Amino acid sequence: MATCDDVLKSLKTYEAYELLDVPKIGTDDVACEELIPKLSNYSEFGSFCFNLSKNIKDTFLKSKEFHTQQDCEYLNYWLYNELIKNKLFDNINNISDSEVIRKIPDLWNVYKSFYKGCDLKIYNISASGFKNMKYLYDYSINYHTLVHIISGRDFNCKKYYCSYIKSVMDVYSTVGNECSQSSEKELCTIFNTIGDDKKPDVLSDKFGCSTEDLNAFIIQGDKFINKIEKVSGSENAASGTGLKVGFSLIGILLLSFFLLYKYTPLGNSLRLLIRSKIRTRYFMEDEETHDLSQNTWDSEDEKLQKNKLHVSYEPI
Repeated sequence: MATCDDVLKSLKTYEAYELLDVPKIGTDDVACEELIPKLSNYSEFGSFCFNLSKNIKDTFLKSKEFHTQQDCEYLNYWLYNELIKNKLFDNINNISDSEVIRKIPDLWNVYKSFYKGCDLKIYNISASGFKNMKYLYDYSINYHTLVHIISGRDFNCKKYYCSYIKSVMDVYSTVGNECSQSSEKELCTIFNTIGDDKKPDVLSDKFGCSTEDLNAFIIQGDKFINKIEKVSGSENAASGTGLKVGFSLIGILLLSFFLLYKYTPLGNSLRLLIRSKIRTRYFMEDEETHDLSQNTWDSEDEKLQKNKLHVSYEPI
């Protein structure tokens, strides 16, 4: 089974994204050097920009040579997937509503003279919706390769293929429920391109996938292909950012209070106010202590009196 570990890497979309993932060697890029200071709040933007610049240039040249839009599609899906993975978006409900995306045309247009037929797409879609859309898009591209494998009866790694199909079945079912309620347009458009004969459950039957085959492996991360990543991490990151901002504000307020207290005339007023509060608190506590002591002695007197009465009625 060891020979099957990378079996899904032969699928068309995996090969395409793998090439796009190759990092750029060197950082000599004028456009990125201009953009990085403008987006300094995004710590991962630098490496992302250099890699994106390389991919835009390579994709435009390839598209011009082979006159195909397929590589342009891969580039757009890769770009937004990296945007989510590196937390370079601002709005989890609309990934295009992002400062980074608004700056990408500055980089994209540098290479427009190479090839004018590839445009940056604007996906008005949530982060989770995009992940589902990309997963279904990849499946629609990989479908013919999977059918070819079935027709060739190459079942040595059947459990791996069945596990991949099972993961697509889960996404397809989720998106189907969402689209029946008029959900996100781009997502439902991709969903509707998968005809009845190409549905993942139909392909599962063609493969002869058993329940055991379907649940044999859990596809994680990019071990086989770009498995859906939970976007809850992004939500946590957003809430974590809020906490960081909150703590920063508290720190600033405390520091400001200390400086006012220590080095300004207002400090004298604050010290007098604090001392006044302490004195008032002291006298109040003193009175409470006195009252408590008085009550304690009164209670003791009552007990003694009761004891005396009790003794007087004892038979001799």
